[in-house]
Amino acid sequence: MTFPHVQIAQLLALAADSTKTVNVRGKALEDLIGLLMAEVPGVTVFATNSLDVFRSQEIDVVLANNQHEDGLVSFGREVLVECKNWKDPVGASEVAWLYTKLRTRGLSHGILVAMNGITGDGFARTSANSILAHALSEQIRIVVLTRADLEGVHQGSDLTHLCRQRELALLSTRGLPG
Repeated sequence: MTFPHVQIAQLLALAADSTKTVNVRGKALEDLIGLLMAEVPGVTVFATNSLDVFRSQEIDVVLANNQHEDGLVSFGREVLVECKNWKDPVGASEVAWLYTKLRTRGLSHGILVAMNGITGDGFARTSANSILAHALSEQIRIVVLTRADLEGVHQGSDLTHLCRQRELALLSTRGLPG
């Protein structure tokens, strides 16, 4: 399979285009994540913009993960992805909301695509980073990916490596990236 470089560049540009509406930019980011995740061995996009049975929680992207050895082998069988295409870093309340969505579904892994990162200091685990640490204490891992991360993805193995690296950073005592 050929990696869709042109389409990825177009979606990144559209997601960053301030002349477009919030909905258009958000949809571009969700489409980009679906396209990139489809390049990870064993991962498929199961659903997008899905509501829970109570219609109280929306999930941007739901991934089915068969834990392929060259893919997200250490991630759970279902992975929730939230996309935040904000001009500012994402705060603790939004990270806590993703944590709640994972916890209420009994899931172990989530990915937060926060184009401009999250608040707080990763090493000191302050602000939004404190939520990542708290989730980890309950065996829930939330991996954060930024625009810079996505711009550095040139093939499926790059994204696999990045997600694994971020998961390991959660488990380390060195602190959290970004």
